[in-house]
Amino acid sequence: MRDRLFWGEALALMLEAYLEFLISGFLNSQEPLFTTSGEVVAAVIGYMSLFFTILVMPSVFIWILRRPLETLKNKNFE
Repeated sequence: MRDRLFWGEALALMLEAYLEFLISGFLNSQEPLFTTSGEVVAAVIGYMSLFFTILVMPSVFIWILRRPLETLKNKNFE
């Protein structure tokens, strides 16, 4: 149950914040600054955002679309 809740919340976050992640990653990858620790963290978060929006999120969407319809209608999947 705990794993389902975690992955359900992670999927909801990805769906709701897709454009924000993409914008954050794009802006931080254009001209990253590494002069203070906050700028280093912002650059790392920007690169992680790009990684999630370009690789992880489309893979999860494809995985969900390949599931049988009976699995998608299951209460545990929702």
